Amino acid sequence: MADAQTGIMLFLEIQEGKEAMAGKRYCDRYPKSVALTLRMTEFLHGRGHVVHGDSAFASVATCTALLEHSTYFSGLLKTAHKEFPRRFCQEMAFSAQAKRGDTVTIRSEKKIHGVSKYIYGHVWNEPGSEGAPKKIIISTWNHSMSVDDHARKRWHLNETTGESETITRTVPRTQMIKSYFEAACAIDVHNHLRQDGLGMENAIGT
Repeated sequence: MADAQTGIMLFLEIQEGKEAMAGKRYCDRYPKSVALTLRMTEFLHGRGHVVHGDSAFASVATCTALLEHSTYFSGLLKTAHKEFPRRFCQEMAFSAQAKRGDTVTIRSEKKIHGVSKYIYGHVWNEPGSEGAPKKIIISTWNHSMSVDDHARKRWHLNETTGESETITRTVPRTQMIKSYFEAACAIDVHNHLRQDGLGMENAIGT
C-alpha cells in the first residue's frame, strides 16, 4: 500500500500460505481480499481517507466493508461485478451512437449502521483499444462532473517522411475518473519493482 500523493510505501503484507492467511484478522467476517484491504488500512479507519484499489480488490463487498469503518473507496471493477453487472454497464448503458469519453453513473444504496450510503458504478466509454471493454469505476466518493480532458500521447508514422511523430489524443473524463487514474499511477511505480507474491496494488490519498 502506497500513498497516492507522495508515492511513499505505507504497508506491506507477506503472503504466508493458504492456511496461515485464513486465520488473519477480519477473515472470519469478510472475504479474503476484503479482509486484506481492511488490515492494510486499519490505522486509517474512521479518519475519512480514500482507498484506491485495482480490480483485485474492487467490489461492492470492499466498498461496504470500508464504509462500515468510515473509509471511502474507488477502484477499477472487472471480475467482482456483483450488483453492477458488466453486460449492462458496458453494453446497455451506452447506445451505438455513444461518443468516446461519455460516462454513465449507476447508484446502489446500502444501509451502514442504519444510515443510507451510496456506492456508484461509474462507466467510462474509454476502451483504450478497439474491442476492449469499457472501464467501470466503483466508488463511494467524489463526483461525476466533467473536468479537463485526459490526454494520451501516441506515436504516428509520417508516410511522407517515414519518420515517427508524436500526436496527442484527448478523451473527455469526469473528476471520479481523473482521481482514480492519477492515484493508480502512484501504485504502478512500486508494481514494476516488486517481487511476485509481495505487495498490494492499492494506494491511499486524502
